[in-house]
This record gives sequence, C-alpha cells and structure tokens, in this order.
Amino acid sequence: MSVKKPLVRFENKVRKKGHVTSIWDVYGGGPDSPFDGLERRGFLGNILWWPGWRRYVFEPDGPCVLFDAKCLREIADFCEGQTLKHREAQKRLKGRQA
Repeated sequence: MSVKKPLVRFENKVRKKGHVTSIWDVYGGGPDSPFDGLERRGFLGNILWWPGWRRYVFEPDGPCVLFDAKCLREIADFCEGQTLKHREAQKRLKGRQA
C-alpha cells in the first residue's frame, strides 16, 4: 500500500498582537512531496479568516497559480478543519463568559 504524499505544506505565521485568528502560508509540496527544486518550495497563497463568510478561506498568490483536484482537496480540508477548531474555541470562550 502506498503512502499518500501531501502536495501542499501549511506554515502557521506568527499571530499579530490583538489578532484572534491565525494565518497560514501555503507552499507547493510537503516534506515528502514528489516535487523537488523550486516547485517544492513555491509559495501558493495564504489561508486566513474571512469575517464576511465566518470561515477560513484560501487566497491564492496571483492569477497564474494552478491547482489540481488533489491539491484543492488538501487546501479545502485544511480550511474546513481550522474553521471547525475556531468555532469550537469560540463556543468554549462564550461558555466561560456566561
């Protein structure tokens, strides 16, 4: 059975003072990615909280960034997972304040 190798890598940026949500840089290729050279380290964009939609979103870096279905799934799964974590943390905070 082959091990699925990630096509993208997420790096949490340092949170700015006063910010409640996180921002991640998204790079092409994970630590064991089939990519090598510049493709492996290529910056693809950011994942950040979008208040209007009340969820984490992916903001690509520029108009010429290409993604396949697997890459998009990895990004979407990461966004959904972080949105759920954020919502759970907010529920716990509200529960403590009540």
